[in-house]
Amino acid sequence: MLFGALALLANAASALAAIQVIQPSKDLWWVNNGQNTLAWTGSAPPNDFVVMLSNPDTKLLTADNAIGAIAQTYMYSLTVLPVKWNAGTGYTIKLVNPLNGTDVYAVSEPFEIKPEGSTYATGVTSAAGTLAATSSDTAANTTASSAAATPTSNGAMSNAVPAAAAVAVAGAAYLLA
Repeated sequence: MLFGALALLANAASALAAIQVIQPSKDLWWVNNGQNTLAWTGSAPPNDFVVMLSNPDTKLLTADNAIGAIAQTYMYSLTVLPVKWNAGTGYTIKLVNPLNGTDVYAVSEPFEIKPEGSTYATGVTSAAGTLAATSSDTAANTTASSAAATPTSNGAMSNAVPAAAAVAVAGAAYLLA
């Protein structure tokens, strides 16, 4: 009996510590081609994750899109640099295992990406770092860092994460696609 109560308490504590996406949300939308904030609460594990943009409407997004590689849980927020996505509703953010894209740690509530030039919702969280993203449906040229990654002459991103991390993201995008 005591063991069952302790197990129940441990599960409750674990659920409270789990990572949760708090922005974007239905009330804190993103703006197409704007600097958007991704924010989460909770603690490790996981220590790190890959950020994926998802939408079940393939007219808006043909496959899950890796918008950052290897974000650290302790950062609690990141700025997603301007990217052109299709404005619409039903988008979600998934925080996934960098080595196994089918292992999803957290999913945001559905949110909207408003048309370029729209105003942001009030109460937007400031970001601790910066996430560089591409508007492609693959993760091959996508990286993340606490400083913005910069494009190289061949379109790849530099100054961001080790090659192994980029490969893990590409693998995650492939698994989810």
